[in-house]
Amino acid sequence: ALAAAPEAASPAGWAVYPAVTARRLARNFGIRGGVDLALSCDLPEASGMSSSSAVVIATFLCLSARNRLSAQLRARLPTAEALCHYLGCVENGQDCGHELPGDAGVGT
Repeated sequence: ALAAAPEAASPAGWAVYPAVTARRLARNFGIRGGVDLALSCDLPEASGMSSSSAVVIATFLCLSARNRLSAQLRARLPTAEALCHYLGCVENGQDCGHELPGDAGVGT
C-alpha cells in the first residue's frame, strides 16, 4: 500500500511513480480514495520510451476517476494542454501555477 498523504515519504524503485502521483493529487485536490493498481511492462529500464510518464498518467487517470475530480480538473486545468502541463509538473515536482504547488517529483 502506498500512502497518499502530502507528507508521505516516497518509496524506492518503480513504486515512486504512483506514490508521487497520489501524494500530489492529495496535496492539490484533497483526494482520499485509493485504488488497487497493477502494472506490467516488458520495456527495458531507461529505454527512453516514456514508460515513467505512462505510469504517472495511468495512476492519475485511475485516482481522478475514483475521486470524481472531473469538475475540479475542468475548473483548474480547463484545456488538454493545461492538464498535460500539470502531469509533467507532477512527474518533475514543479509548481503548476500558484494554485497547484509542487512536491518532490520522481527524481529522474
